[in-house]
Amino acid sequence: MSQNDFSEQELRNNPYQPTELSATELYSDRELLTAMVSTAKWQLIFAVLGFVATGFVSLILVFQLLAFRFASPMVSGTVPVLVGLLLVSLPCIFFCLIPSILLWRAATALRQFEKNATGSFATAMQAQCSFWRYIAVAALLGIFVSFSLLFAAMIGGASFLFGR
Repeated sequence: MSQNDFSEQELRNNPYQPTELSATELYSDRELLTAMVSTAKWQLIFAVLGFVATGFVSLILVFQLLAFRFASPMVSGTVPVLVGLLLVSLPCIFFCLIPSILLWRAATALRQFEKNATGSFATAMQAQCSFWRYIAVAALLGIFVSFSLLFAAMIGGASFLFGR
């Protein structure tokens, strides 16, 4: 018995037969679109919050620079300013600004897909993937730096307790 011996209806009802859905049929589900639109709204909110946090950190840096500028000559200098800039600005850029930009791009791609303007589902999912890939790398780097600092503090504490 060949495949031609079966009726078209029997072939469609076969659970082992691969389905042939077009892209419009696959993405026409209202529930999927509603979930994606609600995700885009939350992504925009968190991206804006990241931009606001970056702005606050930038203000802290400006106040820090002003404080060092008007401090007594014994406190002021270039080394404390550079250390402050490194300790505050690099983590802010790495953990706030770049993820906010990536999240903004993902939300924009989802909204363009929703409006059928210029976006596609693949573009939206690629933007999501790049955001989550960056978050994974940032989390691993944060864990590595935290454990390195903890190890350095333990070594420093042990050398202080047991003599230099």
